[in-house]
Amino acid sequence: SWNWRFAPRTSSILTGSWQRTTGDDRDESDYWYVQALIQRQIYTNLNSSLAYRHPRQVSDDDENEYVENSLIARVTATF
Repeated sequence: SWNWRFAPRTSSILTGSWQRTTGDDRDESDYWYVQALIQRQIYTNLNSSLAYRHPRQVSDDDENEYVENSLIARVTATF
């Protein structure tokens, strides 16, 4: 992962992961994802973030393959 604070209350976070799985019948699956997130502290107890996530699984078995694109918006308040 990589975290960069480019303003006093704003930062960006880039993460990624990769995993290979081998099944009983020697089928292999590769799962990986990348995510880019921007996070902002609005007030002391109020934060917001916007993230784009792209996971993908490639497999010898076509039924186990998938691709996803998601956009996630969050607002978090602490009391």
